[in-house]
Amino acid sequence: MKVIIIIYCVVMMATLANSQGLASVKIKGIIYDAATKTPLFGEINIAYKDGTSSLKVTQTDSEGKFELTVLPKEFSLKIQSKGYIVSNISINPADLVVPLMICEIPLVMQQRQQIDQIYLQSTTVKGHKIERSGQPNKSNTTHSFQAIDGISGKPIIADFKLTYTQTNKISEFRTMPEQPSFQIVFNEKDIIAIEVLADNYQKYMGNLIIETLDNQTHNNTPKLIRKLSFLNLILTKKQDIKQIKVVDKTSTKEGSIIDLHDEENIKYGLLNSQNDYEINVFYTDGTKSLANMKAKEGINQLVIDGFKSVAIEPVFETLYFEQSTVSLKAESKQKFEEIIEKMKQSLLLKIEITGHTDNTGDYKQNQYLAEFRAKYLANYLFNKGIKTDRISVKGDGSTKPKTENNTEENRSQNRRVEIRLY
Repeated sequence: MKVIIIIYCVVMMATLANSQGLASVKIKGIIYDAATKTPLFGEINIAYKDGTSSLKVTQTDSEGKFELTVLPKEFSLKIQSKGYIVSNISINPADLVVPLMICEIPLVMQQRQQIDQIYLQSTTVKGHKIERSGQPNKSNTTHSFQAIDGISGKPIIADFKLTYTQTNKISEFRTMPEQPSFQIVFNEKDIIAIEVLADNYQKYMGNLIIETLDNQTHNNTPKLIRKLSFLNLILTKKQDIKQIKVVDKTSTKEGSIIDLHDEENIKYGLLNSQNDYEINVFYTDGTKSLANMKAKEGINQLVIDGFKSVAIEPVFETLYFEQSTVSLKAESKQKFEEIIEKMKQSLLLKIEITGHTDNTGDYKQNQYLAEFRAKYLANYLFNKGIKTDRISVKGDGSTKPKTENNTEENRSQNRRVEIRLY
């Protein structure tokens, strides 16, 4: 069973301590089962990273709501509900760009202690002991191990560390996409401590009681909880926005659209920490704006009004070079930097770069120089974070002059690169 707890963490500014920070942070929340939409009884623990103090709040009202006020310094949220894996989230109020934060927190049901099946150490019941016979066993048991995402159930790359209680032996394994699981044959009864680590997931600490040597294979799938990452899109001009679409560009080649919810002037959703996202905003006037971001653990807030509007129609620009060089003239260099910023804002924009020269010198050398200028700018774009699949280049040499090559002024107009944004 999978349960999601949604916490509407409304973070409000009581007074400004200074221009950079808050005097206090107010958090309001609601906890409920995502499948049935019924409230859940849970507990919210607040712990400050500097260790100065802590605050524990138990949600008790009939609607599953809670409310508390904390100091504006780094803290961790510990979310727990009976029968579910505890979720820990790090929050830094310095990441807030507006005094309002909304979080969506998934909780996964625990794997409780049972014989011959991996379970969380936190659910261990004291008193179980393993009695070794001291005699060779003719029987054995095989256990297969595979780490899975606690929400999606998909296999993930993980490192396993197994510590055997009887012998203190340590075994280490790593699962991979081409080999998502591994097997171990056990010939003796034992209690094994299992630690599972995966990038961007909380550490899993489990136990496995090998009690039955039944010559059978048992499957163990520890559920790992991803470090949570929250998206808050602040709508300063909500009336001008027609649609917002957020795409996870890491999950699949085509990308997957994440679910967004509304709360006052905020669009919010749950992200995967360290994944790359494309945020598309479509306006009522026919323009659109885009931004790209890598999700970090905790809060990710963006102000929509801060995006630059990008015309949907193709854009054409011309950049000019000094003679026989790849150095852009000052005005063209500034224009190129503006193009780069536009491409950073709009991940859907592609660029076509075509190099041209005047007719001075050898024809083949002019062709080479035209191509080199285009490739030089393409490499500059790549170093600024623009992916190569968005860039195309070609060189036309001196074959397509913009004007006649009869004066130095005219020749300077032909030493150019033509840009098409589309």
